[in-house]
Amino acid sequence: MGNPMEPVDEQAIFERDGFRCVYCGATSQLELDHVVPLSRGGAHCADNLVVACRSCNASKGNKPLIVWLLDRVTQSP
Repeated sequence: MGNPMEPVDEQAIFERDGFRCVYCGATSQLELDHVVPLSRGGAHCADNLVVACRSCNASKGNKPLIVWLLDRVTQSP
């Protein structure tokens, strides 16, 4: 992936992801999320960063993506 402290082009990531949360499609309160959290060995690089709304990013926290997605599916009505 890359050096954990590698500088990233945040604007390019927002453009790549269409200025919307990749998890829910929201277009406000956007920030970057590490798909594989740094605390779990993920790198700070464009390949490991996606645009996420504040709500999804906070909900995901440092969970592995698959665990978080499965939690969301099982909690849906």
